Amino acid sequence: MFYNGNMDKSLLTTIIIIIGVLLFAGIILITNPEDQEKKPSINVKGEASIDVFPDIIKVHLTMVSNTTKEKDNDLYIEELTSKFVAKGFRPDEIQITDLNIVPFTYYTNFQQVDKVDHNTNYTTKPVNAYIITHNLIAKFPSSEIEKIGRALSVGVENGATSIQVSYELSKDKENEYKAESLEKASKDARKKAEALAEGLGKKVGKLVSVSSDQFNYNPQTMYDKQFSGPSAADDAERARSEVSKIQVSEQKITSTVNAVFELR
Repeated sequence: MFYNGNMDKSLLTTIIIIIGVLLFAGIILITNPEDQEKKPSINVKGEASIDVFPDIIKVHLTMVSNTTKEKDNDLYIEELTSKFVAKGFRPDEIQITDLNIVPFTYYTNFQQVDKVDHNTNYTTKPVNAYIITHNLIAKFPSSEIEKIGRALSVGVENGATSIQVSYELSKDKENEYKAESLEKASKDARKKAEALAEGLGKKVGKLVSVSSDQFNYNPQTMYDKQFSGPSAADDAERARSEVSKIQVSEQKITSTVNAVFELR
């Protein structure tokens, strides 16, 4: 029997290629996650809430006033800010927004007595004036709660038509409490996962994924009142009495996280 050397080499090469393909396919079968048996997992939601004291008070005043003296925006802001500073506020605690100074003309009657016949005559004379509208926000630490009444007093004296008082967290405090609540929500998720796993006769394995589902914090408006029209003076005086009784109260922050754990 005769053997062809070229055929032997060709056959050997073919066998080697086939073996290589089989080995490669085996590696894929071993390493491909889609071909492996998926491990059981559980999805849990962790929740947490904490009560916090807001560290900032905001007093929002809507103001409208008239003047016969011409003013530009910078001058008006400087004059009004100085009135608040005189009541114990720092300049950086006062913010004036949406400032609008609009000129207008009104006419008034002037009485004149003729020097010869002493007859009384009435004439009208135009008067140039300005209407000033704006929003003012006084923002200060909640430990200085007495400033609410001071802000209202200065506001009413300078044309305030409404007041709104809210308690808030400063950005630093909000971030601090957010981190704390998310940490507690994450721990709650693990506790729930461990309880579920134990009930199933399993143990919690590695963490597969986690996401923050919600962080909820809403500043509270504690007082909101308008005083305009015929009863404006009475409403403003009533507001002075009511704001003096306001107290800072706790607010609730809530967080939730979704977590997926393997079971083993």
